[in-house]
Amino acid sequence: MLVVISYDTPDDKRRRKIVTLLRGVGERVQYSVFEAHLEPRDIVRLRKRIRRVIDEHLDSVRFYKLGEDYEKRVEIEGYGVIHEEVELIIL
Repeated sequence: MLVVISYDTPDDKRRRKIVTLLRGVGERVQYSVFEAHLEPRDIVRLRKRIRRVIDEHLDSVRFYKLGEDYEKRVEIEGYGVIHEEVELIIL
């Protein structure tokens, strides 16, 4: 499913850690917004990892689950593309 993940933190060190985690699972589409194709179990794992990084009183990370038929829900004005899910085959 396509998940849009946004973050906000006043701390540079935590911001870098959040970005590193999100780069590992998705594509950055705006400065503090990522898109990722994730299975429900992957979302659970990512949220656990993020909870270890953030300060729950100062930081915010939001997960918007758009589902499988996201093409009907995403509209872009201006520059941008919808990142397609890439099927990987490891030989």
